[in-house]
Amino acid sequence: MSSLKKLTVLSLLLLFVFSACVQNNNVDFTQVDQINLNQQIKGSMISFTTTIADFGDANNLPFLDFNFNTPLDAFSNATIQNELVKLTFHFNFENTFNRDFAFTFNFLDANGAVVYTALAMASKKDITTQDVIVEGLSVEQIKRATQVAINVTVINSVPANTIDNTVGAYVRFKLGATFDFSNSPQATASLIDITSSLPDLTNFDGSNLPFTHFDFVTPLDIFNNTTIQNNLVKSEFHFEIENTFNRDFELIFQFLDGNNQVTYTLPIVINKVSKTISDVTIEGADLVNLKKSKKVNITADVINATTIDNTPGAFINFKSSASFSF
Repeated sequence: MSSLKKLTVLSLLLLFVFSACVQNNNVDFTQVDQINLNQQIKGSMISFTTTIADFGDANNLPFLDFNFNTPLDAFSNATIQNELVKLTFHFNFENTFNRDFAFTFNFLDANGAVVYTALAMASKKDITTQDVIVEGLSVEQIKRATQVAINVTVINSVPANTIDNTVGAYVRFKLGATFDFSNSPQATASLIDITSSLPDLTNFDGSNLPFTHFDFVTPLDIFNNTTIQNNLVKSEFHFEIENTFNRDFELIFQFLDGNNQVTYTLPIVINKVSKTISDVTIEGADLVNLKKSKKVNITADVINATTIDNTPGAFINFKSSASFSF
C-alpha cells in the first residue's frame, strides 16, 4: 500500500435477480465480481535520511537534540476511524554514525496536544528494527493524530552528548505500520426479488380452481468461486415476504449438486395477508453441503387450502438478502 492510501478492507458484489414473471431465462444466480478478504493492511508512513548537517556543528561539540514535525493524514480514513483495533509500528534504522540515537515520536492532534508517544532506538553503525504495538485505549487516542513531532537525541556518546563527525555518516529511517481491523470479513448481497400474481401461479380464469404448486430450477454458480469454497464459514439469509393472497404458502428451496442430489433444503412458510420476516443461519456441516450446490429448485405450495385465492390484484412480494462471513 502506498503512503496514506485510502484503505479498502473488503469489496464484494453479488447480484441475484428474479424477474417478476418467474421464468428460468430471466433468473441469474451467477454473478460474483470481487472478494478481498484482507483484514490487515500494511503500509509505509514516514521515510527520511539524516546527515551531520541536520545536527549542527560537526566538530564533536555538545549536542542536545533536533526536532521536526510532519503531517499525518492516515487516521482521517473512515475505515481506520471505525474499525481499527490494533496498530503495529515497524521502525527501521540504518545508522552509520558512531553514536546511538534515541527517537521520540509524539503524535499530535489538531490542537497540538500529544495523544500518543512512541520511543525507538538506533544503534551505532548498525541496522536496527523495532516494533511497537498500539492497542486498547491507545488506539482511540492515536486515531486523533494529525501530525507527528520527531525528536532525535544522541546517547551513550564519548565525550558525552556529542555528535560523531564521521564524513558522510547518516541515519536512514523508515516507519511502516500494520493496521488490524475489528470485523471478520463479511459481505452482504441482494439474493432474490420476486413479485408473483395470479397468472404466475395458475391458468387463472376467475374461479377458485384447484392448485397444487409451481416450481422451476435455476443454475447456482456462486459456489464455483475459489474464495467462497476455501474461506466461507457462515451464511445468513434474511427473508421478507408480503403476501396479499387469502392463502398460506410454503416456499421450498432445494439446493442440488451436479448429480441432482439435494445438498440443503430451506423451507419458508408465508402466512396469508401478512408480512413475514425469517432469518436462517447456515454453518458447520450444512454449509459444507451447501457449497456443493450447482442449482436451486424452487417450489411454491398452497397450504391449508386446495384452491388458489382469486382476490383481484393479489400478489406475493418476496425479497431476500444474504450475509457471507469468511
